[in-house]
Amino acid sequence: GYGDAVRRFTDEHGIPSFVDERRSVGHHPLVELVRAAVGVRVRGTGEDVLLLLKSGLAGVSEEAVAETENYVLAHGVEHGDWSTRWQWGIDDDAALELAERVNAVRQRVWQLLGETQPANRKTPTPASPDPTDGAAMVRWAWSVVENIGAAARIAQWAAAARARGEVETAMLHEQAWKGVAEVLGPAGGLEQLLLGRDITWTRFEEVLATALERLTLGLIPATVDQVVVTTVQRGWGGGIPEMKVVLLLGAVEGAF
Repeated sequence: GYGDAVRRFTDEHGIPSFVDERRSVGHHPLVELVRAAVGVRVRGTGEDVLLLLKSGLAGVSEEAVAETENYVLAHGVEHGDWSTRWQWGIDDDAALELAERVNAVRQRVWQLLGETQPANRKTPTPASPDPTDGAAMVRWAWSVVENIGAAARIAQWAAAARARGEVETAMLHEQAWKGVAEVLGPAGGLEQLLLGRDITWTRFEEVLATALERLTLGLIPATVDQVVVTTVQRGWGGGIPEMKVVLLLGAVEGAF
């Protein structure tokens, strides 16, 4: 459609605008966090751990994540034990300081994932391939969200966006949280779906991915004094407030 083109034009010229369409939350940091956490349980690779850290919800700065990623790549840390100290490449004071910093990040990962593992596990990676209670898997995923303090962090993001006048961004954060909570939260849809069903972690990852992919957001215009890009059906069907001027893009005489 014309949504992206109109948005680019209005942004360039400082004109308030709103694209009336449902938005996917597939790339929201909260969704990426949940996917990465389950990926750690399934595969236990450094790639999944780094995806979790890059979500921005893990309480680790972008600089620290980048430094840890470089360290992991340099020393081939893929399925390493995240519960014990890393000591590779310590041959001078600078390397010692680097090890201290990346171990702080490693410890953060252990706090977020390791402490939610069964008590007999030494590392947060990976889970047993044997079938287990699907509802318990949902509760584990939600415990990661709670343990990481995602609710407060997303609320901060939404508040900051509103303070900048980015109301649409604030609503995206708020609705993304609401949608994920409805899927994974206590008595949420996915827990009820998997209650009493034994599945593997790999299958759970697939089911969760499908549930999250179906999450879409329906936003409302933050103000009536702006350009609204919508469809004829919604515009004339009452979905959009009173309009003063209407432009039909792509319409030609005799074809509308």
